[in-house]
Parts: sequence; C-alpha cells; structure tokens
Amino acid sequence: MRRVQLVGTQRSGSNLLRLLLGSLPDVFAPPSAHKLRDFQDLVPRYGRLRELRGRKALVEDMGRLVDLNALRWPRIPGRTRAVLAEMRGSSLAHAVLAFYDAHARHLDKDVWVCKCLENVHLVEQLAETGLPILYVHLVRDPRDVAASFLRAPIGPKDPQAIALRWLDDQEAGLTARGLVGDGDWLTLRYEDLVADPEKALKPLCDRLVLPWSPRALEFHRRPEARSAAALSELWANLDRPIRRDRVAAYRESADPEVVRAVEDITRDQMPVFGYQADRNATAIRLSAGERELVLARDRRLRAKLRAKRDPETEAVHMRRSEFLDQLRADPFPQGETEADAPRRPTGSARKAPLYVQFAQKAVIEWEGKLLLVKKSQDDPHQPGKWELPGGRLLQNESPDEALVREVREEVGLEVDPGRPLAVWSWRLGSEADAPTVVAIVRHCTANDVAVDMSRHDEDDFIDKYAWFDRDSILGLDLIPSAREPLAMALANL
Repeated sequence: MRRVQLVGTQRSGSNLLRLLLGSLPDVFAPPSAHKLRDFQDLVPRYGRLRELRGRKALVEDMGRLVDLNALRWPRIPGRTRAVLAEMRGSSLAHAVLAFYDAHARHLDKDVWVCKCLENVHLVEQLAETGLPILYVHLVRDPRDVAASFLRAPIGPKDPQAIALRWLDDQEAGLTARGLVGDGDWLTLRYEDLVADPEKALKPLCDRLVLPWSPRALEFHRRPEARSAAALSELWANLDRPIRRDRVAAYRESADPEVVRAVEDITRDQMPVFGYQADRNATAIRLSAGERELVLARDRRLRAKLRAKRDPETEAVHMRRSEFLDQLRADPFPQGETEADAPRRPTGSARKAPLYVQFAQKAVIEWEGKLLLVKKSQDDPHQPGKWELPGGRLLQNESPDEALVREVREEVGLEVDPGRPLAVWSWRLGSEADAPTVVAIVRHCTANDVAVDMSRHDEDDFIDKYAWFDRDSILGLDLIPSAREPLAMALANL
C-alpha cells in the first residue's frame, strides 16, 4: 500500500489536489475525517489498545464519526473487521492508517491520500508507526490564504490569527520534514499546481509510480465534486475547472490593512516558499500575551459569524462535534459498563450534574507592577503555577466582602474591590462531581503594599508571592486556564 499524507494550512487548494489525485484510476482520496486529531484526547476511553476489545471499540467509534461527515466516505462491508485486520500496531496512528488501508484495499486501490492537513502537527505519531508514508506539504501564499479564509463560512476571521495559523503550520511542516527526511517529503505550491497540474504533480506521481492521466482535469464533473459544491459555499469552486485567477487574488479582493497584518507576521517565512512581501518592513514577533489577545479576538469574530450561518447547513457540520461530545461525556464504549472501569484511566467517569462555585481574583497594581502568588508543590491541582490572589465566595458573603477577606488571608493586604476586568472558569479536579468555578477578575486598590503571608490557610497551598512587570506576566508558568483571562485583564487595565 502506498500512503500519501497531505499537510499544511486550510484554504491552500487541498480539496483541489485531493480531487485531482482521486481522479486517477489507482487512487483512493476521500474527504478529510480528522480522526487522528479528534481522537487525541479520547484514547484513554479505550483502555489498553494492545487488547482487541479496546482496538475494536476505537475503530467502531471512528467509523461512526466518519459516517457523520458532511462529505461522505464509501461504506465498505465488515468495516471494523477489515480495519482491525490491517492494524500493524496498537496506537491511535496505527488505527487511522489501517482505516485508510482497509478502504483502499476493498476498493482495489493501490494508493490512498489523506487530506487532514492538521496532521502536520502530528507527523511524529505517524512516523512512529514505522509504516511508509509520503508527506506532501501543500503551501499557498499567506495573503491569498487570508483572503480565502475571510470569504469562507468557517475558519479564522482575524487577519493576524490567520497569519499565525499559516506561520505555525509552515514551521511545523519544516520541523516534520527534518524528522522524516527529504526522501519521504515533497513540497508543492498551490500556484504551481494551478498553473500546470501535470508538471506540478509529476514528482509525486513519479514517487508513487503512478501514471498521470488528463482525465484528472475533469475532476469537477465527478458527482463527488458536484455534491460538495452544492452542500456548502465552503466548496463552491469544486464543480468548476481549475481557476488560475485565484493566484495573487488578494491584490484585488483584500483590504490593504489585511495584507499588511499578514505580511508583518509571515514575512520571514514567505521567502522560504518563494513568496515576497509587497512592502519593506521588519517582521513582528508577537509575545505570548499578544497572541492570546489575537486568538481571543478571533474567537469572538467567529462566534458572531456562526450565529448568522444557515441552520440546516450548520446542523450537518455540527453532527461530528456533537458525537465527539457524547464520547467525552460517556467514558465507556458501547457494550461496556462501569464494571470495566478498572481497565480505564482513573480519571474516567460518567457525566454528572453541574456543580458551580463563584470566585474572584484581585489585580493589585503598584508602581506599574502586579502582585501574583505561586502555588506550592503540594497543591493537588496546579502545583508550582502562578496566579492572582483571591478565592471563592462563602455562604452569606457579598462579592466585595469575599474578595476583601480572600486577599487579606492570602497576602495580608487591605483592598478596595473595583471594576471587573475579565471572566474565566476552571474545574476543581477531574472527577465527575468536581465543581466548576466561575471567577471574576477585578481591579483592586491596596491601602499598602506590605505583603504578609503569615495568615493564609494551609488549604490555599500558596508558596510565595512576587510583583511582576505587566510585560513579563504572560511569560510566567501560569495556571493554564488563567492565561487568557489575565491577557484580557491586562488589556482592560
């Protein structure tokens, strides 16, 4: 079996490439199904994959996920048995590769193509299987990628967020190329693909010992292409011949400020792939905090657009997410009961009623510095992590009273609680009945800055305190759930 894994960034012509290759007689090129990505956090659900029962449950759930794809896969008889028979190991990556192997073999195809571009960040897992895979790194001008994302109904919508995704994906691709070696890696530019498909694909066809056929250029006439184009504007161009006018289309369609924002972040990597910025400038490097703010802004933009999408089309795309949420809510695969729980990781449990507590955190500022406290190594949840002082509301306390008490207990300061700066939440443990804490970050004025930690409760698990410059805070080893709220609080000060 000859395996091809496409990697790169969305909106780079991957569906065009998939349909071109899938039009060749010996190639199975199904739509992306994102199995390797989507099952990353679900692997513990299946226990020991060295055991048949765990592998069988995993493969069955993968099949159910694929059946919910907006773009359909072919259904093969005895799918679970066929995939299990193809598995050459006991990892998630082995199962994913076997899924493709089984379908290609049933369809009498010698080559298969996986279009899950996000696997550029998971190449190490694929390489660890020891199975031969040819990786094709599909690259497109980041300014055209941005213009395409801004038109598309899904994906990032903030220009800087799009640029960061492109940059992260290309850097991951270069790292992966170093891991697998040039012998198993090809780089293909979208611009070359649309200019002359036969010439651009010749190195790939030669590696696969795959004859080129002009019939591939008729991909847009295939029922698969037409049904995809009818389903969503996301794939609107798939039922048309190759459009060469999409090269450098950003010059006509993109706002100059969008181009500037993208170039500022990607300009150092663009020449690596043969692209040049339109203006001379120095690339900017966003700090961790600045990246968090960009991504938070992008999430807000995407949420607004999501509310405007067609409900019926949205329901089709949401089926997969809903199914994955069901799997996360129930840690036991079909046919198993709680009696099998000892075979599962100890954190697994069934969905429980939501238990919510309210908390507040204090942003205390002095001479341009902010006060943070560090969790001790004995803390059962976040040992050694930095956070803001504060804590949970007790019965019959007002919010102001609670925050004054918590700050006094933890750092010995008297404060006047002020305006809210951010909101966030976290779980106190992984058990099913662990409470969810919803916290408000508030700006507080301290009457003095002589910190005294002698009165804090042992259950607070506080080890030390320190005053930090604003610019250094997001570079600390923070409690993970606090990073974005802290970035928002800093922006709102």
